[in-house]
This record gives sequence, structure tokens and C-alpha cells, in this order.
Amino acid sequence: MSSDLWQLVIMTNSLIPINTNFNLPDIDWDEEDSNGGYTIKPSHNYSNEINKLALDIVEEHCLQQCVTEPTREKNILDLVLTTNENLVQKMSITDGMSNHQMIITTVNARPKVIKNKPRKIYQYKKGNMENVKEYLNSKFENFKEKITEMNIEEYWTLFKTHLFQAMDLHIPSKNLTSRFNLPWVNQHIKKMIRKKERLYKVAKKYQTKEHWDKFKQYRKAVKTELDISHKKYIFDMLEVSPSTSEASANTQDQYRIGKKYWKYIKSKKRETVGVSTLKVNGETIDNSKGKAEALNAQFQSIEMVHRRAARFIKSNYSREPGTVTTLLEELKLTPLETRRKIARITLFHKAIYERVSIPIPTHIIKPRRTSRLHQPNTKRYVQIRPNKDIYKYSFFPRTIRDWNKLPDELLEIESSEEL
Repeated sequence: MSSDLWQLVIMTNSLIPINTNFNLPDIDWDEEDSNGGYTIKPSHNYSNEINKLALDIVEEHCLQQCVTEPTREKNILDLVLTTNENLVQKMSITDGMSNHQMIITTVNARPKVIKNKPRKIYQYKKGNMENVKEYLNSKFENFKEKITEMNIEEYWTLFKTHLFQAMDLHIPSKNLTSRFNLPWVNQHIKKMIRKKERLYKVAKKYQTKEHWDKFKQYRKAVKTELDISHKKYIFDMLEVSPSTSEASANTQDQYRIGKKYWKYIKSKKRETVGVSTLKVNGETIDNSKGKAEALNAQFQSIEMVHRRAARFIKSNYSREPGTVTTLLEELKLTPLETRRKIARITLFHKAIYERVSIPIPTHIIKPRRTSRLHQPNTKRYVQIRPNKDIYKYSFFPRTIRDWNKLPDELLEIESSEEL
């Protein structure tokens, strides 16, 4: 099982939800040890070796268990494990078909779409086959004499090279693109799209109002046809209900939402966690290292403005070590890093009390159990444990770490101005 999980983690870039029945009642999925891992109950139904092996697998692959309610009697046997808690949007437990409860999980994920490269095809009916034969005869005139000098691989490579050269010279070709691969784009719509492109070329060439009006009118007709075809495609995915009476056979009541429809809806869900493409000095940066360096340089430049302001206020431009630090202490200027932290905490406070239009994600929850040593403050939140730095240093995980460090008296303040 461990090797299979490892392959799954590699193939899916460590964003995997697993819904399974582990049937291990000895593991306490609610209680955590000092290292933040899950614990084993004192009483065992299975050997301690099996329980430790299961926990080792969970820890090795950085999995987090999301089920918090019992699924059979008082035990949590059916688990939802994931390497990214942000994937699990919603979870509910209902009666199942056996003695286990059924877990219904809503996962927010983005499907990986592999676009097909344009495929080159030859139009043999329009080709000049006589010229192809003449070209090949000229290239293979002394070919038999060279056979003894080459092995089979070299022989085949030379033959294939001359053959494709002849085809490229004397047979017209075209590239098949994947832009029409949408299931609701039928042959009629494809013809309309091609006609729209021809009208656009004509309008761009002559630049007259008549041609542009004709193109815009036809473009609107193509969009209308696409919308109608798309709606029909979705409607066709609805399954016919067998309980429908003949009297309602001509109404939409005979249709119900089925598996195929929900599969289409789920494919539209997306999760985007990351920094978008940046532009620095006219250059587009899309790799992680370049983005980190660009943002780091930006923050450093902001800090430099803060330090230059201290020199300007005091009119002290000495280059001795420690001068700027002393000036900042004398002026009692709050460091920009501290200001940003205060701004984040204040914004989070307003979001909690719904004073800004920033919804708190469902995976951000308060402590659901009482510690053996003390009663936890109900104003604090469970610390998020991301697996990637890009999410670890985003707004909610980073702010919750700072929020939980605040004194209890500050957490009890409801007014943002007083905070």
C-alpha cells in the first residue's frame, strides 16, 4: 500500500484525496501527540505493529485525516485522507448500506487538460504522384549498391527521409487543430466559424462599414448557435426518469440529474493556489524561482524606502554601521514588517466579525476538544499545516499563526478600532 500511495503522490503532484475504510478502531484520529501526529488508544483490538504501520504510512506521505465524526458506533473507521486540506470543501456523514456510515465528500480540484498538438495530414487526392515517383527514382537510383554499406536502421532512416521529402514537395498538407474538439461543436457550427473567419479577413482587408457590419452580425449568429448547442448538450446529459408517467412525457419533468451530468459539473471546478505570472522590466516570469526573486527584490526595495526616510528625517547620511538602526529606534518608527502583520491581523479580525466581504473558508475551524491541561480559548483557530510553502505563507495560514499568538485579552476585543 505504501508504494502505491507513493506512486499516486508522484503522479498527482501531492494533491490527492483518498476515501477508504481503514477499519482501525485503535487509532485516535482526534487526539494528537506533542509532535502533531495521531495517537494510538491504550486498548488494542489489533497489534501495536499494525497501528504503527498505518500511522507511519500516513506520516510518510504527509496525509491529513478529515473525518471528525464516528462512522461505526463510537469509532472513526472510514477515513478521508488528503495531502491538501484545501481540497476538501464540504463533508457530511449519512446512513450507509451496511453497518458503516457513508461519507459524502465534496472535493474542489482542477482536472489536468492535455491539449493535443496539431496533427499534420497529407491531402493525397490533390497530390502529384508522378512527381513523387520521379523524385524517389532519382534518390534511389543507386540505392541497391549502398545496402551492403548500411545496417537496417540506417537503411530505414534514409528511405523514410527521402519519402517524406517527396511528400512535402509534391503533396499538399494541412494541420488539424484541437480547437473544435468541444463535444457540442458540431459540423454545422464548424462551417459557421470558418465563414465568420472569412468575413473577418474580408472586413479587415477592405475596412468598410458594410463589411464590418456583416461580420459582426454573423459573429453574433455564431455565438447564439454555440449557446443553443451547449444548452442542448447539457440537457441531453440528463437521464430519463423511469417513474415518469406518459402524461408528462413531453415535459421536462421526465428528466433527472444523473452521474454524467455531475461528472461534467465537477470537471468545471478549479482550485488555484499560487502566484500568477509576473512582469519585471518587460520580461514575463512564470517559474517559481524567478517569481520568488522578483517578489523578494520588491520587498527589499520597500524596506529601503523606510530606511531612507529615517535618514531624511534626521538629516543623517553617515555610512557608519548601525546608524540607520539607531535612527529608527530614536524615531520609534514601526518596521514595515510589523505594520504588514498588524494589517493582516486587523483584516482577519474584520473578516471574523463579517465587517468585510471576505468569507472564512470552511476548512478554518476552532478547536473541537478540550486539552487535559487547560481550556483552549474559543477565539483561536486550529493551525493549518500546509505541505507547500506557496500556501503556507498565504494570507489565512500565515495570519492564523500570528492570531493564535495574541494574548487572550486582545482576542476578546470585538471592535476593530480598539484592536
